Amino acid sequence: MYLSFVEMRQTSIQFGSSCVAVSYPRKLDPWFDDLATPPNEGVAATKRVRLCPNRQRGRFDVFSSVNAPARGLELGEALATFWERVTFLLIEDIHDAMVLHAAALCHERGFVLLPGRSGSGKTRLSLWYRAQGFDLGTDEIVSTSVGTNGMDGPILIGALARPLMLKSLTDPTSLLRTDEVPLEQQGSASGLILKLKHSGPWQQRALDRGLILFPHFSSGSPLSLKTLTPGEATLHLLDNCLNVRNLPRGGLAFAGHLARRVPAISLEYGDTAQLNRTLDVFTRQVFATQPSADDLLDLCEALSARAATRSAYATTNNKKTETAAPERAIPAPTLQRFPRRITIGMATYDDYDGVYFTVQSIRLSNPELEGALEFVIIDNNPGGRCSEALSDIGASIDGYRYLPRGEWSGTAIRNAVFEEASSPFVLCIDSHVLLVPGALRRLIEYFEANPDCRDLAQGPMIYDDLRTTATHMEPRWRAGMYGTWSEDSRGADPTAPGFDIPMHGLGLFACRRVAWPGFNRNFRGFGGEEGYIHEKFRQRGGRTLCLPFLRWLHRFGRPFGAPYSNRWEDRIRNYVIGFTELGLDTAEMEAHFAELLGAETSAQIFAGIKLDLVAGLSSA
Repeated sequence: MYLSFVEMRQTSIQFGSSCVAVSYPRKLDPWFDDLATPPNEGVAATKRVRLCPNRQRGRFDVFSSVNAPARGLELGEALATFWERVTFLLIEDIHDAMVLHAAALCHERGFVLLPGRSGSGKTRLSLWYRAQGFDLGTDEIVSTSVGTNGMDGPILIGALARPLMLKSLTDPTSLLRTDEVPLEQQGSASGLILKLKHSGPWQQRALDRGLILFPHFSSGSPLSLKTLTPGEATLHLLDNCLNVRNLPRGGLAFAGHLARRVPAISLEYGDTAQLNRTLDVFTRQVFATQPSADDLLDLCEALSARAATRSAYATTNNKKTETAAPERAIPAPTLQRFPRRITIGMATYDDYDGVYFTVQSIRLSNPELEGALEFVIIDNNPGGRCSEALSDIGASIDGYRYLPRGEWSGTAIRNAVFEEASSPFVLCIDSHVLLVPGALRRLIEYFEANPDCRDLAQGPMIYDDLRTTATHMEPRWRAGMYGTWSEDSRGADPTAPGFDIPMHGLGLFACRRVAWPGFNRNFRGFGGEEGYIHEKFRQRGGRTLCLPFLRWLHRFGRPFGAPYSNRWEDRIRNYVIGFTELGLDTAEMEAHFAELLGAETSAQIFAGIKLDLVAGLSSA
């Protein structure tokens, strides 16, 4: 039942000149202490967001004055949705400052600004700076403007304090202060949400010196610092500006002024250990001396050269190091643009041909959707032989975004598609799948007609003869795989309504971005996803559907072999982790692999996996 008025906290969240009224159960006070405050006199809250208990125990609903309700969410998803909607409403009303997708920290009279897209390493870098004694204001939303003295006055930095959202850190505690334990933490499809000590709101600060760092984290990359001209910095700031439409000339004056006043650096790094006694020294040097452009260039080149020397020394001495340079240069990720009607995402491993023909066939078959599509290409082998070509093609394709993500390899990398998507609906496909004409348009119309559904949508897979189809898989073991292809006669008519299926192959699947439950991040290698993700949707109150119109052709043939490793140990490990997470019995699985691989070999594999689970290495 819904809580009474007395059991709900009525307050507000402010950001600069903008204010949103909020309410939430008092039992969630630890999540909001210091973040929500009574509005200041003269600041009116005309918009509202409510976080309420759902009738189903342990779940919540989020209501907003301008969005459709989101219902039946687990706490982590509810918190993520709540802050997403509050942030949108706050930014929408700000016309007197440039709002950036950025982190902000300060130390005495200086500030560090870290603008960047999701996944660029902002939160990782923010926590590292915080561990060095800097005051963290936010890792997400920052406002910048100038004081009353005009363009020569102090720079005003505001920060929207909110819980941290960690999208890719496997061990965030390694970057917290010594012996620090988060006040609250909760998982969600978007990542781990943390409420830290001393995370209260920043009062707007007038600061006279600073440093802008545009971070790019890629595991294994060498440390590199490069100076940016004011013009380059201006363009990067505009790429990360969230209220462009509210500002005169699209925010050009705001961004240009900040870029001329504050030195800007492009930072690439592959491990926070590279930053120790380098970036902290560099930052304090900038604060203390406010170096000229030439001095800043010399300082960046010297520190980058020292990092390269250390990396070469470690490699020469055959030591494992995370700062060793990859064989090929890793292209820079594409900055996020405005959201489209749907995101089409694919994770690829050295399959340029597949990506090229899949993307171009979609564009050729759907000219009416020009400008409505975002293509998110996750390169799971950054620096590989296809990386440069995958990046370069983006110059010719509207809405195309290239994103190198090599922090882990295999099935679970498809989580990155949903982490990076900027549209409300996501179609995730293999980089060698073709859609029948009209299917994509109908999928968009389906989701827009059902904006709050929590379902997993799939469609009939067409075989090479273009007549035979598989509408789903039956949950049976065969040849080391869970699931056997099957056909339901209801899928023969593309105009027929959708119907429930037990499971299906994941060459193509779609859902609302916020409804994505995520693959277990402890999956490694390939296999184990079919059936697992379907049951995960069902356990969260969603359905798993076959939409007959959503027909797709899948290339199975690989005459040159798969470019990635496909091992029995990885596949079985994923199955065990997935079944254990969902509370499913593994006895039938163990019997199947004992027959397939031999009892002794199978027993050894399962024993090793179970030792990992007992040790807690594979917890969800």
